Amino acid sequence: MADDVEGAAVSPGIASSPWSGRRATLVILALNVGVFLAMCTFTSFDNFLRTSTATAIEWGASYGPDTLTGQPWRLLTSSFLHFGFFHLASNMLVLWLLGSQVERMYGTWRFVLIYMVSAVGAGCLSLLAVPTGAGAGASGAIYGLAGALLVFAITEPWPVVRVLLTRTGIGGLIYASISFVLGIGGGAQVANHLGGLFSGFLIGYFCRRDLRSRNRLEKMATWAWVVSLLVGLFVVVTYAPFDIKGNYKLALAVHELDQGRARAALAICEEFLARNPRSGSGILYRGLSRLALKEDEAALADINAAIKHGAELKAALGARMGAAFDLGYYRQVISDVSELLELGGDVNCIYMRAMACAQLHDFDEAFADARKLTRVFSRKTDGAILSAEIWRAQGRLKEALTEIGEALQADPDLKRALHLKVVLLAEQGSSEGGTSLQESLDLLGRLGRDRSQPRQFVYYAMIRLGLGDYEGAVKDADVLLAQEDAWQSGKATYPLIIKLLALQALHREDAQRSLALQVKKKLSEHCWPYPVLSYLLGWSSLSDLTGESNNLSRQTETDFYLAVSDFEGGRKTAAREKLDKLVEHGNLTYMEYEVGRLLRARLLKDSSGTGK
Repeated sequence: MADDVEGAAVSPGIASSPWSGRRATLVILALNVGVFLAMCTFTSFDNFLRTSTATAIEWGASYGPDTLTGQPWRLLTSSFLHFGFFHLASNMLVLWLLGSQVERMYGTWRFVLIYMVSAVGAGCLSLLAVPTGAGAGASGAIYGLAGALLVFAITEPWPVVRVLLTRTGIGGLIYASISFVLGIGGGAQVANHLGGLFSGFLIGYFCRRDLRSRNRLEKMATWAWVVSLLVGLFVVVTYAPFDIKGNYKLALAVHELDQGRARAALAICEEFLARNPRSGSGILYRGLSRLALKEDEAALADINAAIKHGAELKAALGARMGAAFDLGYYRQVISDVSELLELGGDVNCIYMRAMACAQLHDFDEAFADARKLTRVFSRKTDGAILSAEIWRAQGRLKEALTEIGEALQADPDLKRALHLKVVLLAEQGSSEGGTSLQESLDLLGRLGRDRSQPRQFVYYAMIRLGLGDYEGAVKDADVLLAQEDAWQSGKATYPLIIKLLALQALHREDAQRSLALQVKKKLSEHCWPYPVLSYLLGWSSLSDLTGESNNLSRQTETDFYLAVSDFEGGRKTAAREKLDKLVEHGNLTYMEYEVGRLLRARLLKDSSGTGK
């Protein structure tokens, strides 16, 4: 036994002190914990037990559509992020068990190299398996440590291994093995673990060769192999992914969709499906692209087909819920939400079910969901905002404002609550008079000082349009129209319609002609609601527009914009008919519904004032 201990003591790269072999392990462990606590602190403490995918991506998780299109650094940063406390705790336990063992065997800087390369290798293989997925966690790097530990056990004499392989290391290997077996079935997870294990084994092998080598040339050759491996991994992810089934195209499609370029995403999905016609994921993303283009019927057909072809059910049901709501299939929405909640759906599901119930005038069930948000999910502000929207759907503005007051008391800067307060005060002021209207305009002015999110100015411009503040509507619409990408993606269409209607009300014919020229030159995407814009510019007929307004949501928008046009043109009876229809049957979640209510309140007040 004395010989064994002596052999262990002189084995190359083995730390002489237990603590000297754990410094990097402790630093990496502290970094993982620190990043998790910072994420929970600066986002929402709701992420403590279960971190949302969106939050993880925002903080640097590996997300195929971003990682594969110019952000390869996510392969490394993702290894320091986790999807909740229990995910973090289990990984940190194994990191301590294996890390302290591997660091003592290889030395600090080689340990760090093994950890980092294994994290990247795990992410690469995971992306090859599921290119559109989001991944985070230290498990890939930890499996790399397991691979390096296996290399040590294979390349070192057994007497040395027997002495140095402690119960800690054995426990880590057992835990990792059990975790691997339990993870079989999840494609990305298994790929991540295998990628980490293989990378760690390979880098561990080169590190052992370097430690044993006495020849300078041999050392240089060893590290040349390591550098080649690192460059190869980078090239695979950044420039030349192994696109065996065209999966890279699917990741590109999702990237385009995330960037708001739905038409480009649809074209790429079609290319992918030409090679993989039965791919559930491909069909689903084609449906999502069509949904973004407001081609709701085609989107719904795609989503149903995607479910039949094995698309991820939770994502597919979430997409179908949105398409069904836009089409007015509220019973379908309620059914999908029930299924989604069984699969662990988020609070957005509750909101959509409540609004579907409100659309069906089943207000008791809608309020039950609002209470569920407050009591079951502990989302008091969300519950208050939802209650306010339900009260507003019944025309109960005072009760709605009371709920908004409670939400703002909890979070004074909550944008959704502030936006809702603006339109509620505007509607109340338009119908009842008093100070509410001025209060609404003052709040709208304060919100307009923040230019960090230009898309919000469409909402502000629409409210001003509904209130008859046409100069303000033009200025707010111009904020978004100054963004070049809005013209390319088609997002400029809404502010163009608002600006055109405001210019018509101001009788600025030269400005209208100038706007029409801009549309012809700059607006490259003619998706919905382009038919509305085309009609208002006189380029198409009312029958053309009616043919395009073929579902509930499109009809909501069409009724609003045509009602504004009628109102400005003095055709108040026609405007009243459209607004009555919008308030009774329109999509409650649309801006046009909200502003249509306050325009109707103005119209009713004017009518009562003139005795009509």
